[in-house]
Amino acid sequence: MVDFKNKRVIYWAFVLVLGTLFIGCDAKQAGKLSGATKKVTVYRSKSKDTPIVLDFKDKSPQSMKVVSGDFVDVRIANQTFKLELAIDPYAQYKGLGDRKEIPVDSGMIFIYEKSVKTSFVMRKCFVPIDLIFVNDSSEIVTLHRSMAVTAYDTAEGDLKRYPSYQSIIFAIELKSGTIDKLKLKEGQSLGLPVDELKQFVH
Repeated sequence: MVDFKNKRVIYWAFVLVLGTLFIGCDAKQAGKLSGATKKVTVYRSKSKDTPIVLDFKDKSPQSMKVVSGDFVDVRIANQTFKLELAIDPYAQYKGLGDRKEIPVDSGMIFIYEKSVKTSFVMRKCFVPIDLIFVNDSSEIVTLHRSMAVTAYDTAEGDLKRYPSYQSIIFAIELKSGTIDKLKLKEGQSLGLPVDELKQFVH
C-alpha cells in the first residue's frame, strides 16, 4: 500500500514531465514556423526605386496587393535581380515580348498557383533570352540558353517550343548569357522563398 505522501510526489513528477514535453513540442513548432518564413522585397511598377518589404509572419494583407508588373528582389547564385512579376494569364502570355532590351540585373519571374508542365515561345521578342524552369523545391529542372529571336509576325503554330519537361512552379527569364555567367546547372537549388512567392498568385 502506497501512502498518500508518496502518491503526491509521483503525481507532481508526472505533471512536470508532461509539461516539459508539451513546451518542447511548442518550441520546436515555433522554431519551424519562424524558419519557414522569409521577408520579400517588392517594388511597385510605378515606383521601382521605392522598396516595400513584406514580412509574411504577420500575414500582412499588403502581400495580396502585389500585381503583374510589380517587381521583386530575387537572389540567384551570387547576384540579386529585380524581376518583373508575371502572375496572371495575360502577363504570362505576353512575357518579355516587345522589349527592346533586358538589363543585366533584371528579367521576369512567372509564378504559377500549382505545379505545371508548360512550354515557352519567343513571341514578338526582339532580344534573345535565357530561361530557367524551377520546381516547388526551388531546384532548377530545365535550362534553355539564348532562346532565339524569330520574325516578329511569326504565326503562333510556327514558333519553336521550349518545354519545361518536368512540373514547375516558377519560370525565370533573364538576359541572354546569364545562365553561363552564373554557372547555373540543372538540379541546382536556388533557395528561393517558394511559399512566400506563391502567395502573390491571386
